[in-house]
Amino acid sequence: MTYTLIHNSDNSIDTGSVILDADGSTILNWQPEWQTYRAWLADGNTPTTPPPIPQPMPVDFLQFMSLLTEQEQAALISSNDIQTKLFVAEAEGAGTIDLADPLVVQAVEYVASLGLISPSRVSAILNNQPPS
Repeated sequence: MTYTLIHNSDNSIDTGSVILDADGSTILNWQPEWQTYRAWLADGNTPTTPPPIPQPMPVDFLQFMSLLTEQEQAALISSNDIQTKLFVAEAEGAGTIDLADPLVVQAVEYVASLGLISPSRVSAILNNQPPS
């Protein structure tokens, strides 16, 4: 049995809850399972540190488009797929696009699944790396 710590929204460690790795459930300090966790700690075990919370990476629409190749830009703009059209319209109308936002990640992965952008470039795009 192992546990993983949880981050608060400010990236500090939450001292009142942990994740039970076996099933992914969250154990809060008022639940009976918390005593099992405390006994596990007392036995000299150490919980896993959670991965850092992704930090916002805001870009404007033009900066976002510059992360794409010319072919990818053309494919996005000319797509007849309704979800792609909505993504482009929402991205264009947004003041900023947060590349770490789960909805943006999902949208970029979606357009890659359609072949509009290269699936191999998804990570580079989401990490604010323009094409070489």
